[in-house]
Amino acid sequence: MSDTQARIQKLSPQQAMAVVGGKRQMFKTFEGCRSRYAQCKKDSKTGQWYANTPGK
Repeated sequence: MSDTQARIQKLSPQQAMAVVGGKRQMFKTFEGCRSRYAQCKKDSKTGQWYANTPGK
């Protein structure tokens, strides 16, 4: 587990969403994400896709 994830877990759901939202752009479909980013990963909690790029 990363430090960021540990921090998010201590926050309220609203704050956690703000942290995640500010960090990664979420896409409803894999195609939508793939059109902007080379690597995409599915968020198991929300079912949405996000860019899985190193250093982000």
